[in-house]
Amino acid sequence: WSLEDSFNKHGLVMKRGFLLYGPPGSGKTSFLILLSNFVINNGGVVVSVDDPNLAKIGLRAIRSVEPKRHIVCIIEDIDSHVSDPESEAAWLSLIDGDSNINRIVFVATTNHPENLSQRFLNRPSRFDHIVHIGMPSSASRRKYISIKVPDLPDDKLEEWVSKTEGFSFAHLRELITAVLVLGHDFDETVSRLSSMPKKRYRSKNKTELGFVHEAV
Repeated sequence: WSLEDSFNKHGLVMKRGFLLYGPPGSGKTSFLILLSNFVINNGGVVVSVDDPNLAKIGLRAIRSVEPKRHIVCIIEDIDSHVSDPESEAAWLSLIDGDSNINRIVFVATTNHPENLSQRFLNRPSRFDHIVHIGMPSSASRRKYISIKVPDLPDDKLEEWVSKTEGFSFAHLRELITAVLVLGHDFDETVSRLSSMPKKRYRSKNKTELGFVHEAV
């Protein structure tokens, strides 16, 4: 948004697209909440979209009264909204910017990028950045646990961190609930949560996804 003059100089619509993908519980929705708060607190508008045709009408209406307002358009679980060629075409039209909505950023999420066609994944100007949101690092787990359980002794905190490698925030939340609220055994709960199946993200033809992601 700070580069408006550069966009205008080259006759380009101010539009960018980001696709966040990763396993459930890795923090994609939490990120969207933080992003939304930041945009709104800085005078922008956040629009959550599940119908591309209605979104076009709504975005045009916003632009008619707020021509300069920055807009972030959020599409959660985009793969669940693309059910047939007609719906795919409608979403692509919206993200492509066919309605020429200026000063807009699209942010979509998916747990299953393998369910999206290459028309979404391998076409710049639709999703310019495809970013992998993985499970929280040890530093992230330590921070999360220390906030949720501030009175946990340091040695116990390090044990919790070391034994939760590969856990999502949802796993950590369940661990805290099971052990500290329901009184379940720590090691048994870790074992139960660790045994939950972890799906790998692969395409329908059993090959790796056809794009290079940015690791987070």
